[in-house]
Amino acid sequence: MIKKAILALLICVSTTYSAIWLPSIISDNMVLQADSAVPIWGKAEPKSKVTVIGSWNRKKVATEANEQGKWLVKIQTPKKGEKCTLTINCGNEIKVINNILIGEVWLCSGQSNMELKLKVSSDANEELPKANLPKIRLFSVEATPSEKPLDDCKGKWVECNSVTAADFSAVGYYFGKELNSKLNKPIGLINSSSGGSTAQAWMSRETLESNPVLNEFLVADANNQAHKEFYEKQYAPAYQKWREDVMTAVAERKPKPKQPILPNEIRVKYRPCLVYNAMIHPIKPFCIKGVIWYQGESNRESANVYGELFQALIRNWRSHWQQGDFPFYYVQLPASGKIDPNNAKWIYLREAQLKTLTAVANTGMAVTIDVGDANDIHPKNKQPVGHRLALWALAKTYGFKDIVYSGPLYQAMKIEGDKIRIYFKHSQMGLKTSNNEPLKSFVIAGEDNNFLPANAKIDGNDVLVWSDEIKNPKAVRYGWADWIECNLYNKADLPASPFRTENMNMDSVYMVKKANSSDLKSIQWDNANTLELTYYMGDKPKHFPKVQAKLLYDDKNIYVFFKVEDQYVRAVGKQHQDMVCRDSCAEFFFTPNEDISTGYFNLEMNCGGTLLLYHQTERGKNVKPFSNSDCDKIEVIASMPKIVEPEIKEPITWTLQYAIPIEILNKYSKVIKPASGVRWSANLYKCADQTSHPHWLTWAKVDLPRPDFHRPEFFGTLIFE
Repeated sequence: MIKKAILALLICVSTTYSAIWLPSIISDNMVLQADSAVPIWGKAEPKSKVTVIGSWNRKKVATEANEQGKWLVKIQTPKKGEKCTLTINCGNEIKVINNILIGEVWLCSGQSNMELKLKVSSDANEELPKANLPKIRLFSVEATPSEKPLDDCKGKWVECNSVTAADFSAVGYYFGKELNSKLNKPIGLINSSSGGSTAQAWMSRETLESNPVLNEFLVADANNQAHKEFYEKQYAPAYQKWREDVMTAVAERKPKPKQPILPNEIRVKYRPCLVYNAMIHPIKPFCIKGVIWYQGESNRESANVYGELFQALIRNWRSHWQQGDFPFYYVQLPASGKIDPNNAKWIYLREAQLKTLTAVANTGMAVTIDVGDANDIHPKNKQPVGHRLALWALAKTYGFKDIVYSGPLYQAMKIEGDKIRIYFKHSQMGLKTSNNEPLKSFVIAGEDNNFLPANAKIDGNDVLVWSDEIKNPKAVRYGWADWIECNLYNKADLPASPFRTENMNMDSVYMVKKANSSDLKSIQWDNANTLELTYYMGDKPKHFPKVQAKLLYDDKNIYVFFKVEDQYVRAVGKQHQDMVCRDSCAEFFFTPNEDISTGYFNLEMNCGGTLLLYHQTERGKNVKPFSNSDCDKIEVIASMPKIVEPEIKEPITWTLQYAIPIEILNKYSKVIKPASGVRWSANLYKCADQTSHPHWLTWAKVDLPRPDFHRPEFFGTLIFE
């Protein structure tokens, strides 16, 4: 009877006290992302009520655990907070999370060069005594790959000090320290990195399966696992010899030899999805500000698809976090290995990383070509790596205006007789070489594609490249080897990225020539270069008009010409600032400098010449519509009547020409006046939102699933000749 009574009591207690389980990342000492709706989640008795209360506002947020016992709430955090608590109630159980900071949370991920600990970095002895920074908190995810997605990982939040920082990512530490100093805010750093891991190891299975190219990683892995015994037998002799060598080394009191590496086919961290399952899936609802990433070395054998792989990884994480296009800043691989461009692999990884900058929104790349080590794949100088990543975050995420955040990036080339002029982004302050030495590591080729060492000199913000042996040059490369010494920098001491001109997509760079006349009717458009709108947003349109555009300039005006081979044409907007995007409409969005953070002009004009013109810093923010009198100053020549209604169903070609006075632009935003070498950022569009055949076409590719022209991060570049 007594045993039965005890058993009944235990059953009663188990139903009354609903045990609260929380993942390790929700624990004492954590940092919660400021001014955000942050997810808090865990497990409890199925169908039990769970409430969460933050000490900063004492508001109670309640939910019910589902049939599996899982629950999740979102609580609003303040802009700042220290020594906060989080109280979670379920039944008669209460859990309190203590010593919480409200600040900025960043995920630090990748492979061994992100994983490399501060205590083994080159500045460790100097830095560790200065690492007592209690407003920086550290969380390290234990690297344990898993076949299945896990709900939790091993790890705990700790305050940053000389002991805890020693075993933390050196790159992550230097990045976080600089943010903490410049922002004067608490910083939370989550280190989820794993040495020797491939990019596909960090991705979800459904992401790889949905892409025919990337699905090949899963197919290959299944085949490798089917033949695992073969690879293990292949490895066995080397492993046995190593064990014998270890015993000999111990007996002779010599250093132990390194264990031989497993064949790539069965290395756990090479396998797709396994690292993601264990090190990303358990933490992915945790609210973050952004990601810093250092990886690529283990993908040297798949460099040909690394661009597609890396870009898919970024989209995969953004999709699963459900926080929009959060910042994703990454490290371009440094110099390493041998000077042999014919057998190089890292150069293609660097090129894929460079192209990702323009292919994926809200990304940034820290160039580290100058901090590599020819004899060590793990260079120990991590302070400049963390610093350069922090520059991107400070400038692009936190809005610091006076920070140069990138070294020179290849933009365009122009053949000038027997020389080639190279244009760069992020060179407006000027270019230089390290120690004022002559430029090196440039090569040049003619029609035969045989690259020879080249002469190169800085000319203003550009570089001129030539060889006395090549009279008709066609292409230039810079830093084109796995290991190479490069010395081109901008005046902010940031290095230029390696590049090759013959394999860069120049669709979004346009050379603007000078106009022959300031009279719009007399302009000779045949002298202008032609660009074409070949990209589309949303689903591929059933009607895809051929759209060409040309631009010219002089001291007073920017001249724009559109030619549209169209069908289903309509124009009902008739007054300035009408919603002409609903009509058959050609649009010119531009920032009159290279800094898109200053905002942009959006000039939209329907086929009848009706104009909408605003300036705004981003969609819907600080909007400045042009006055009617200023709109009237824009001279327009339209081939179509002002009103086209009903819609013209038959094929028809229409044109627009207009002249934008530069003086009126200055009334709404600071303008860098067009002149030789000046660069603006821009995109050109064609739309027809409310015609029978809507479409959204672009000149510079906009990498978004739905139409949105108000995305200056995808603008191309106008270079004035």
